[in-house]
Amino acid sequence: MSNIKKIKYDNELMKLITTFEAISGAKVKDCTCLNSQVTKSDEYWVEKSSSSAKSGSKNDKILFIIEQGQMAKAIGKNGINVNRIKNSINKQVKLVEFNEDVKQFVKNMVYPIEVNVEEKDNKITLHVNNHNEKAILIGRDHQNINQLNGMVRRYFDIKEVIVG
Repeated sequence: MSNIKKIKYDNELMKLITTFEAISGAKVKDCTCLNSQVTKSDEYWVEKSSSSAKSGSKNDKILFIIEQGQMAKAIGKNGINVNRIKNSINKQVKLVEFNEDVKQFVKNMVYPIEVNVEEKDNKITLHVNNHNEKAILIGRDHQNINQLNGMVRRYFDIKEVIVG
C-alpha cells in the first residue's frame, strides 16, 4: 500500500513538473533529477536539484513518475510529448507509471529489464535471467539500485530492494 510522505521540491523541479504537465496534459505524481540530493526527514522528503541539473546539461536525466493510467497521454502519439519535453527542458527524461502495487511499481521502474519480483518481510528481491541485466540493475557504485531503493521507500513501507 502506498505510504507517501509530503515531498518538498525546489523551484527548478516545480518548473519541470509544470512544464511537463502543460506540454503533455498528463498528471505528474513526482519528479526527481537523477543527479539530485534527496534527504529524508521524519515528515518530509526534501528534493533539491543538483547544481548541474540547473545548468541544462544534456547528460542530466529527469525522472517523472506519472499518475496511474496517464502514461499514454504523457508519451503522446509517436512519442511527440516526450520529444517536446526533452527539447523544452534540454535534458533526458525517463517516464515511469506509478502503481499502488509495489511489485508492479518496481517492474515499471526497471523497465525494459524484465524481472521477477519477490516481496517478503518488507524487502523486495529482484531476480533476473542474466548477469548483464543484474549488473545494469545494480549500476556502477550501486547507483541504480540506490536510486531504486530511494524511490520505492518514498511511496511504500519497504526496507530494502536487492538484486538476487
